Amino acid sequence: MRSLICGVLSAALALGAASPALAARNAQQAADEVRYTDAVNTLSGYAASHRYSDLSNVTRRGDRIEATAVRGGKPVKLRIDVTSGEVQEHQG
Repeated sequence: MRSLICGVLSAALALGAASPALAARNAQQAADEVRYTDAVNTLSGYAASHRYSDLSNVTRRGDRIEATAVRGGKPVKLRIDVTSGEVQEHQG
């Protein structure tokens, strides 16, 4: 019985010590999601203001978000740097 109590207490202490690290990781993930959402909204606004249509294939690649859009019947790759907000256009 004593070893069971010691095991439970050890686990509780380990979880308590992990809680700040877990909270920090969750906060970082939440901040990343906000940046990602802001970047997607910026990319969507950029596409609309530059007369692109059919924004599709939106994917995240590290600190970039890439998407395909159409202008003048031709596909164009749009990329945004999540940290700087800079948008780039690439034909094809």
